[in-house]
Amino acid sequence: LDIPVKDFEKQKMQSDESLRLELTLSKEQYQKLLACRDLAAHLLEKNQSDSSWASVFEVLADQYLEKKSPSVTKNKNRFKGKSTTVSVSRSVNKMLTLKTRQSIFQRDTCCQYKDPQTGRQCRSTFGLQIDHRTSQWAGGNHKSENLQVLCCQHNRFKYRKEASLK
Repeated sequence: LDIPVKDFEKQKMQSDESLRLELTLSKEQYQKLLACRDLAAHLLEKNQSDSSWASVFEVLADQYLEKKSPSVTKNKNRFKGKSTTVSVSRSVNKMLTLKTRQSIFQRDTCCQYKDPQTGRQCRSTFGLQIDHRTSQWAGGNHKSENLQVLCCQHNRFKYRKEASLK
């Protein structure tokens, strides 16, 4: 159909004082939001939030407010009913330098997990983490050849398999 896209927004206040928001995004705007969601995955997991768009918007707003107005650091988490402090600094493995982490993320831009049966690579960009191919407890080191990027699900899966937790 060759129907022009309607560019409008709807806002509706609900009985519990929440706001229902309906909007139309361009393809580029949606791609930017997906990239933001991927980058915010660690904060969403840390705050035990879901990965709903409302949670993503909240994390992005918290980070923006903290950057632009440092006095605004605490927000009431409407989804969990508890007060949380959002931190912009990422937790860094003290054994890996920031430079090493950055080079691994530049080299591996998506999850490197390959299904052993199909050989198909995951390629997810959500919740990426640095992983040791040979775990440290098994004698692995911090050299770039031993490091890879895995999504949080495959990193957990690999750990459970290695630790025989199933």
